[in-house]
Amino acid sequence: MGLTRSAGRGNSVISHQRASVPTARLQIWHRYNQHMMMLSRAFFVIGSLIIFTMGTLHLYLTYGTIKFQTRDAELTERMKQVPLIMSKQTTVWKAWIGFNASHSMGAMIYGLIFAYLAAFHYTMLIGSAFLIFILLGTSVCYVIMARHYWFSSPFRGLSAALTCLVCGVVLAYI
Repeated sequence: MGLTRSAGRGNSVISHQRASVPTARLQIWHRYNQHMMMLSRAFFVIGSLIIFTMGTLHLYLTYGTIKFQTRDAELTERMKQVPLIMSKQTTVWKAWIGFNASHSMGAMIYGLIFAYLAAFHYTMLIGSAFLIFILLGTSVCYVIMARHYWFSSPFRGLSAALTCLVCGVVLAYI
């Protein structure tokens, strides 16, 4: 609480500032909001980087390992020989590898763009209902696909990412 000098009828009077209590509350509120925004930003960055990391790992597993091959060697050979109905210019195997690579790159770009927006353009990110809808909507779709079509590791990782992103949104708007 500060003291101020106020002039009144020719003499100066020192009085306690009444506005100092609300000012102190505003300062506390401002620090609280800054703290919430910092946490929100961190949750957005972490959630986005989880998705980026999963996409990067998926790309490595596609090209750097045999993890995406079938357990049946004859089936893998057959996939490398059989063309798709839609085009004889590619095989089931090439389409499979291409799908996995493009899927990886999509997750990497998605994660990288939203991590960048959260880190460097946070106000624009949280100020855009469209961007928040795309961020959460796509993440929810990834979690649903992981649950229904993939296996437990992508489901757990994407669920963790979605949890971080939801926390980021909640903290941005409380």
